[in-house]
Amino acid sequence: SGVTTHAKGGGAAALEAETEADDSVEIYGFSGFVVGLALMPHILYALVCAYGVAVKGEEFALGPYGMELISCTVAVGVVMWSFGSFVQRGRGLPAGPLGLFGLAEGLSYLAALALIGAGGATYFRTPSGTG
Repeated sequence: SGVTTHAKGGGAAALEAETEADDSVEIYGFSGFVVGLALMPHILYALVCAYGVAVKGEEFALGPYGMELISCTVAVGVVMWSFGSFVQRGRGLPAGPLGLFGLAEGLSYLAALALIGAGGATYFRTPSGTG
């Protein structure tokens, strides 16, 4: 059932480009900027929380209004979204205008690794008998 029509002037190439466009997820213009701008504070706060836990010896907490939990969840969620996009389409999330969405994606990977490190630091810092 893989019938390809060939027209004069590159009709097959146009058909392939149309099929490829259907498989891609693009964030255009202002919406990509807004998504990157909305995610950035949460991802940065997740990095600050991971630094506090790993370096300063603080503990994981909900934070004011649950912001620490929400920020860490958003950062890990963006990593999962990016990973799912990579598995499904063979490439990560688009960078968006001004690269803000791509920056948020990159920092979310850093935040996820920092949160794993902070979790390990908390685990090894806790005495073995008080679980």
